Amino acid sequence: MKNKESWVFTAWRPAIARSYLLICVFDFLIGPIVSPIYQSLFYPGQEFVPWKPNTLAEGGLYHMAMLTIVGVTAWGRTQEKLKFMNMFGEEMEVEKNTHTMESTEEENPLTKPLRKTRSRRRRR
Repeated sequence: MKNKESWVFTAWRPAIARSYLLICVFDFLIGPIVSPIYQSLFYPGQEFVPWKPNTLAEGGLYHMAMLTIVGVTAWGRTQEKLKFMNMFGEEMEVEKNTHTMESTEEENPLTKPLRKTRSRRRRR
């Protein structure tokens, strides 16, 4: 029986990225569109108050923190994949290449060396 990890352990990186995406979509697309409509429907006589994204308060510290988390975790995941490929991928590629090169070298035109073609134009 395999040691199955919790979905939280395996899916936290995409969950963080998706939640940040949803927050950005709300703050910069949905909020500015819905806010004036809401104000005109429920507060028709009052002065218009423009939408202010809360995530841009304090110089956008929230966005800097979230982008740092998402960026570092993406870089870390790439390093994990490269480590796995170095441990197991090279052996598989060597076996695959030796097998395919022996059996299909003559059949595959991409493995043949290119012929040098002469130009039809003569040099003077």
